[in-house]
Amino acid sequence: MANHPRYQRSLDELFLHVYVYIDDWLEPYQKHLPRHCKQKASISELLTIAVVGELLAQPFESTWYWLVRQRFSDLFPRLPEYSRYHRVLRNAEPLLAALALSVVGQSRLHVIDSKPLPIAKGKRAEWAKLPEAAKGFSTSTSMKY
Repeated sequence: MANHPRYQRSLDELFLHVYVYIDDWLEPYQKHLPRHCKQKASISELLTIAVVGELLAQPFESTWYWLVRQRFSDLFPRLPEYSRYHRVLRNAEPLLAALALSVVGQSRLHVIDSKPLPIAKGKRAEWAKLPEAAKGFSTSTSMKY
C-alpha cells in the first residue's frame, strides 16, 4: 500500500512519477497525436495534471487546474489557458480510458467509478429507461442521474 500514488512523500514527487509513467506509455502514440503549432504544454503534462487531480479526488477541475498553475509553475512552466486544457482533455478521453485499462492490466478485479451522468430533467426523468443501472436524484440541481 505504501507504493500507492496517494502515499508519496510530496506532490512534486507524485507529479514526477505520474508524468514519467504517462510519457512512457504515450510514446508509441506520439506520432498519431495532434500537435498544434502554438501548443504550449505537451499532452503528457496535461494528462498528468488530470490524473493527479483524479488520484487526489479533486472535485472541481477548474480549481485544481488553477491551483496547479499557481503552485507548480516550476514543474509546468508553459501551461495553456483553462479553456484549452479542458478542450484537450475532452478530446483525449479515449486516451485516458486506454491508460486506465493499461494500469489495471490483467487483474481479475475491476472497480468502476464515474461521475453522475444526467439522464433527464423534469417529468421526462421518470420515463427514462435504464436496463441495468440505478437512478439517483440530486437535490441541488433537481435532476435525475
